[in-house]
Amino acid sequence: MNPKEVFDRLEDIAAMDDFATRSAELVDEWSRLDDCFDAVEPILRFMERHSSLDFGMPGPLVHFVERYYGYGYEQKLLDSIRRKPISHTVWMLNRVINGAKEPDIRNHLIGILKGVRNNPTIDENARNLANQFLSKLGVIKIKWIHEAWPSQINNVFECLQELGDIEIQRRHWNSTGQDGEEVSSFIEAIECLFTDTGLGSALEKGRSGLDEQTVKTFDELLRVLMKINDDRLPNEIINDPAMEAVRRLAREATALLRIQVKPTISRE
Repeated sequence: MNPKEVFDRLEDIAAMDDFATRSAELVDEWSRLDDCFDAVEPILRFMERHSSLDFGMPGPLVHFVERYYGYGYEQKLLDSIRRKPISHTVWMLNRVINGAKEPDIRNHLIGILKGVRNNPTIDENARNLANQFLSKLGVIKIKWIHEAWPSQINNVFECLQELGDIEIQRRHWNSTGQDGEEVSSFIEAIECLFTDTGLGSALEKGRSGLDEQTVKTFDELLRVLMKINDDRLPNEIINDPAMEAVRRLAREATALLRIQVKPTISRE
């Protein structure tokens, strides 16, 4: 198998809307050949070059190269990681670590994962992902604000928007879900903000990574929320005088959090 041909054929489909389907077709074609190991390196180089592509989880290209696990794939992956670590290859390295049985090999791979964070070519998303994996492996302790970026941070902004906007509350908390209308409630909004995102636990343990003023604002918001009687009709809760303080604090928390991180999505 010619490595340049493998790389060029992947380049031909890189900009196509049906990349996932096309890449699966290529993998199916290559899998019918006797020896495909020479395709591993050009596939990894292609992934390095197109780090923003959705390769799948794990996707056909990863399934293909992982066929050579134990037969040289690991070294090719480490070479790629050293050249240019991207989120997907960092994730692939974590899969190799999880599969490593020998302590010496596992520790060696973890050391490489630690090292990728200092690679001058790494982007912020890949660095954050490496930190998340190292945290789960018990190697480092990281703050919630870094662990939660970007998806949970965006969820926090959405939940704060709901708690800070009386019109959203009137629409969603009174909704029946007809015609696809979003349904929520006072309790769901609280759980969304403090439980589902992990923020409540992080605040309680002092590992949120947020500045002092933001922590105080979230603590005050939770304190006010806990004093509101939730065993009432939605409009009774919405019109409770204490909800004015909730909405004000939610807006203040949004402004303070926005200084530290930027949301990548917003709820209309």
